[in-house]
Amino acid sequence: MHHDPNIAPQHMFDGVSLQDHPFHTPALPQLGGHPSPGSLDQPMTYEALLAQNAVLKTRVSELEVINMMFSDNETNLRRERDEAMQAQEAFKRRIEELEGHIQGDELAHTHKRARVDSPAEGYHREEQGVPVSHDAAAPALALAPELVEQ
Repeated sequence: MHHDPNIAPQHMFDGVSLQDHPFHTPALPQLGGHPSPGSLDQPMTYEALLAQNAVLKTRVSELEVINMMFSDNETNLRRERDEAMQAQEAFKRRIEELEGHIQGDELAHTHKRARVDSPAEGYHREEQGVPVSHDAAAPALALAPELVEQ
């Protein structure tokens, strides 16, 4: 069985007393030190049994309300945790996507730089007898000679 780290283990509640808690019903006898209502040590009258039964029913209702509150809180915490985990995963995917774009842009920028002739490369080409144009529009004009004025 998987234990949710956001929920305290049951053993932490074993020694909890509700005497000072707002949900405590003072009419209930404390368990452990007093005999149970059905013990033979002291017979109870019918009226006393009815009163004790009403007190116990009230306490059961109080505990059911407390249990529903804890259950609702647990459900809300689990939902919020799941939403936070989904948001975290979405952020991680977005970060990876943006890092990929950045790396792609850097690679493209590096390739563009490598394609642009540096002055030293042009000088070496001229030494080898390859004509080099220092006009920025020369590559475009070479592709579209009809644009050159005669």
